[in-house]
Amino acid sequence: MTLELRWFFPGALPNAPRRWIDVVLPGPPVVPAARSDLYLVASGRDDVGLKLRERKLELKLRRRSAAFAGRNGSVSGVPELWEKWMWSYDRETDVDRGFARQARGLRLAVRKIRRRRKYEVRRGFALHPIDVEHEAERAVLVEVTDLVVLGRRFWTLGFDAIGPDRNVDTILARAVEKLLAAFPRTPRLSSGRSFGYPDWVMRRLGKP
Repeated sequence: MTLELRWFFPGALPNAPRRWIDVVLPGPPVVPAARSDLYLVASGRDDVGLKLRERKLELKLRRRSAAFAGRNGSVSGVPELWEKWMWSYDRETDVDRGFARQARGLRLAVRKIRRRRKYEVRRGFALHPIDVEHEAERAVLVEVTDLVVLGRRFWTLGFDAIGPDRNVDTILARAVEKLLAAFPRTPRLSSGRSFGYPDWVMRRLGKP
């Protein structure tokens, strides 16, 4: 499971948050990665995420969510605990035929350019930079991503905390506090812009 905290904003990714993740945060050089995800929408269910990406079918269910506020009150959001399942397939037609082509139901294609950093959480909650593909028992992944959907541009800032259930909330809170210390003053990170991808996708489709 991962505990995720995310904010969405309209428009192209500004220079300040791009520089924050590319230059200001510690770690190896960031390599932007482009991809396209196809979201399959369960209307009225922002606690269910289903998408196709890179020959994988991913399902995730939200187990809980709660309000979050930073110590100084300048940051607020809604962390969500997600449980995920993933199925990889060899031939693109196996799943593409069933879900992407001649299919019923709501769906939305989202193009992304992701910038990510990952930190292993060590003794005393020290954050040690590691490769984004490296697995660690306690870690936090931070990303800033350009989005294009239905011809419009957006961007998102997100944190994913990984760790034992008993302290994953603390891992997220400590990481957010440390990593956002040098984040630009604008835009404001508020609860009104904080939700998961399933909710955001339904908003783009005009589905409550």
